[in-house]
Amino acid sequence: MSAESFITPVEEACRPSTSAEILAYLTRLAAGSTQARCLTLGHSVRGQALVALHCGQPTPGALRVLLVGSHHGGSEPAGGEALLTIARDLLYGDLSALLERFEFMLVPNANPDGRDAGSARNANEVNLNRDYGVLSQPETQAMNALLLAWRPHIVLDAHESAALKRHTLGVEGYLTDFDCQLDIANHPASTAAQQALAADLMQLTLLEVRAAGLRAQRYIKEISSVRKPMTHGGMAIGRFRNKAALYGALSLLLETPMLPKDDVYPSYQNITERTAQQRLCLRSFLRVVARSPLAHGGISQAAMGLGAGRALSLSGRYQVDPHEPVRWIDLRRYPSREPIQLPFANHGRLRPGPVVVVPTTYYITEHMGVFARTLDAHGLRYEWVTQAATVPVCSWRRAPTGQRAVPENRLLDLTVGHLQVSSAQPHVRLLCLLLEWESPSALRRHLPFQQLALQGDFHSVHRARAALATD
Repeated sequence: MSAESFITPVEEACRPSTSAEILAYLTRLAAGSTQARCLTLGHSVRGQALVALHCGQPTPGALRVLLVGSHHGGSEPAGGEALLTIARDLLYGDLSALLERFEFMLVPNANPDGRDAGSARNANEVNLNRDYGVLSQPETQAMNALLLAWRPHIVLDAHESAALKRHTLGVEGYLTDFDCQLDIANHPASTAAQQALAADLMQLTLLEVRAAGLRAQRYIKEISSVRKPMTHGGMAIGRFRNKAALYGALSLLLETPMLPKDDVYPSYQNITERTAQQRLCLRSFLRVVARSPLAHGGISQAAMGLGAGRALSLSGRYQVDPHEPVRWIDLRRYPSREPIQLPFANHGRLRPGPVVVVPTTYYITEHMGVFARTLDAHGLRYEWVTQAATVPVCSWRRAPTGQRAVPENRLLDLTVGHLQVSSAQPHVRLLCLLLEWESPSALRRHLPFQQLALQGDFHSVHRARAALATD
C-alpha cells in the first residue's frame, strides 16, 4: 500500500479529527504494515482509549523516539493531526528508511476527552501538562507508565499557542509573531549532559526549520505584557517534557502558533495550514535526529543516579543574560497586523537553586498508602518498616497558617507500617523533587496531599539527618 491510500481526517474534511477518527486511522495504518502495532496505554476519564502507534522492530542499539501530540486536547489539535501524517510517512512514505535504525512511539491524542470537548483540559478540568508531578489523572498515569516501560531516548511534545492573548498582550494591542518555537527540558535536576545534548538537537532543528522557510526561535514563555521581562519555558516537573527528562530522555517541546479564531480561513480555524506547519517542523526534527551522531552509535540514557551526600538543585530561576541583557522580539500590532519589534529585558539565563544534599533515606509516617500509590506510579522504590526502630532525622514542625514550617533535628520513632525510601535507586533525582520540603515540585504542594489530615506536631515526610537545604 502507498501513502496516498491513507488520507487523514483533516485532509479529507478540513476540520480537526475526533478521537474516534484518530483511533480508526491508527488502526488502519497498523493493519496494513508489519512494522506497526497499536497499543492501548490506558483510558481517559470518560473511558476513551489512549492509544500509541509503535513503528519499527525492537532492535538492540536502536534509538527510541517518542512523539506526542494534543496534550491540550481540542484547543491545540494540530500536533496530533501532524503526527498522523508522520505515522503514514514512516510506514508507507519517504520516512520509511528511518525504521531500519529507529523505533518510534507516536501518541497523537494524549487527551481524547479534551479533544472531543474542544477543551485544553481533560474531563476532570485538569491541565494534563501540569499533572506529571502528582499523576492525579488516568491520562497522565498512562503516559508516565509508557515513559517507565519503554524508556525513550528522545521525546518531543508538540503544542500550539494562540498568537492573540485576548486578556493579556491583546489588551495592549499586540499579537505574538513566530512560526515555530522549540525548547528543551530545563529543570536543573536533569543532568548537564542531557541539557547539552538536547540543546544541540534544538539548535540544529531550528536551523533546519529556518532553511525550510519558517521563522523559528527558542521558546519564549507567554508574553503577558510588553513591560515584563522575557524568559524561556517553565521548569516544573508537572510538564511532560521535564518529567521525561528526569527518566533520562533528551526531551524537547515544539510549539507552533494559532492565529485569531474569529478570522476567516480556507479551512476551519486554519487547521489545514496549522497541521502543515507542524508537519514541517516534525519532519525537520526527524531529519536532524537521523543525521545526529546519536543515531549512529546509539545513545546510552543519561545516568540519573545520584549518591547520598551529593548536592541536587531543587529548582531554578531566570535572571538577566549578561551577554544579551535586552532582546528585541517580533510582534504585530492588533488589529492592523503591522509588524513591529519591541525590546524586552532578557531574563534568559537559568540559575539553579536552592540546593539540597541528598539523604540516605526518607521516612513517611502518615498516609502511607497514599504515598505508596504515588511512588508506585512514578516508578520509585520503597520498603515498609517491619520492625520498630528509632532513627535520627530532620523533620518539619507544623506551623500556624501563614507561617513557615521549621526544620528540626530529632529522633523519630518508626513503627511497623511506616515507609522508608532509600535514595539508592535510579530515579533519585525525581524522588528528592517529590519529597523534599523546599522543592517547588514536592507532593505536599499538590491539592490531593494538601487535603490529607495530619496528626501530631510534625509533617509526614522526614529525611535521614544530613545537611539542610541552602541557597
